[in-house]
Amino acid sequence: MIPVASLILAVLITLSIGLFLYEGINHLNNGTPGSVTILEEPELLDALRNAQDRGVLLAMHGWAHEDYSTLTPLQIKENIEKGKYVFEKAGIVPVAFILPEEPIHGTIDASLKREIESNGIPTELPVLETDGTYRNEYTWNWREMESLEDSRYQEASEQIREDNPTTILLHAQDWNPYTKQFITDYLSSTNERNVTIRVDDVEVNTRPEMVSDMAQLTQYESVGQVAFAVIPAGAGKGDNPAIGNININRIMGVYFWFFIITSLLPLSFFATWKLLSKWHKNRKQNRYLLEDGRDPKDPNTKGPILVSVISPAYNEEKSIGKCLQSILNQDYKGKMEVIAVNDGSSDRTAEIISKYPVKLLDLKVNGGKANALNKAIEIAKGDILIFTDSDSYMAPNAVSSLVKCLNENEEAQMVAGNVFIHDNRGKKES
Repeated sequence: MIPVASLILAVLITLSIGLFLYEGINHLNNGTPGSVTILEEPELLDALRNAQDRGVLLAMHGWAHEDYSTLTPLQIKENIEKGKYVFEKAGIVPVAFILPEEPIHGTIDASLKREIESNGIPTELPVLETDGTYRNEYTWNWREMESLEDSRYQEASEQIREDNPTTILLHAQDWNPYTKQFITDYLSSTNERNVTIRVDDVEVNTRPEMVSDMAQLTQYESVGQVAFAVIPAGAGKGDNPAIGNININRIMGVYFWFFIITSLLPLSFFATWKLLSKWHKNRKQNRYLLEDGRDPKDPNTKGPILVSVISPAYNEEKSIGKCLQSILNQDYKGKMEVIAVNDGSSDRTAEIISKYPVKLLDLKVNGGKANALNKAIEIAKGDILIFTDSDSYMAPNAVSSLVKCLNENEEAQMVAGNVFIHDNRGKKES
């Protein structure tokens, strides 16, 4: 399950980081403050001045469309002064300051309103006020619309006929043939004679012909006033080249995600796999820690480790005594308990075991070696378990050598010693 969990986490990490970076890049691409001003777009300036001559109100829409609620009074003052300078140089009169992202009849914080107006520019225009009942922005995000058959167009057409609004909010980036058709159809059919149209986000990348097109809305008898909210500074995008019919920005977007998926996803996957594997290993090892939290396999573990030596016996009256004595003669310096299991013997095995200072587990019915060992393990208290047959005799350093070997090999879960067999002539063979 670790690889599957690692893959899921890696996908989530990749998507989170990728979306964060993608949004950041888009933000920088669409609105780097102060990199370009409208003064550097002479054709746009001509279009704005011509619109002003036609009676269009031009308002300042921040400096670079920043959030003014996060700015200090000094920053607000500096931004307004810079905006005034740009408007003056451009030959444009800013009739008001329209707070970025503020609705037509939005309520500006009183202290923020005072701070802005203290710099000599109003934050409200009576001609732009509404009754506060509806924002009246019907064409939001129509920049991608490709047909009059679009359901949004049909729904908005029905809604505007029902509302018969006297104020309409547009965004410059949404101005296209479909938005123009929608607005002009309404202006030509309504009985109202004092409709206000406000267009937000006119900025350095707004096409001059678009500004001229929107300014022509003043010619309709139903229109009372048209106002443009102009952003003085922004990031110049320049030309937007394409390869064939594919926009370069889309190609770069595809490449960005290709890079993120082929580089960040594998890195996240293997890093997560390693961390989860390490966590799983540590969790597994913690099962074998001593009661006080020490690792019995750590060579630096201080204090004695309790060892349980278990010897099952079935009818071993001839050898069990010597076996137990060899266990009791061990040179191991730590704590040790000895458990001898009488596995239902019919001879004197249990009687002999009872004469030694060991724990006797006396099973009345012979259940086999495996059963005898399992019964002994249930009562054993040792941190390390050592098993020996009852017809075998342990060398004096057997326990200490086994414990030392286990401690020195961190990856090992068990160790075993050599077994030597004595033949009838006393010769020892491995």
